[in-house]
Amino acid sequence: RFIGAVNNMDQTVMVPSLLRDVPLDQEEEKEVNSYQDGDMYGSYVFLKSIRNDIEWGVLQADERRKEKHGVTTALEMSRIEPSDEDLEKL
Repeated sequence: RFIGAVNNMDQTVMVPSLLRDVPLDQEEEKEVNSYQDGDMYGSYVFLKSIRNDIEWGVLQADERRKEKHGVTTALEMSRIEPSDEDLEKL
């Protein structure tokens, strides 16, 4: 149900960047929430990231982001096998 609603939102919003600086409608009851001061674009991106985490899992999503940005962690570097070349000769 949540994923369907986010997919519907994603199809409805044609230009997400136009949501920047559009304030969220505040209900009369103000809850203490650290995310409440955001704009609609922030909420849009936040909901899409939750959908991706639900669909793909948190670990798989992190791995896909790293692959997309070409980030290599220290753990991944330690798993890389050393080449047969002697580095001192270079």
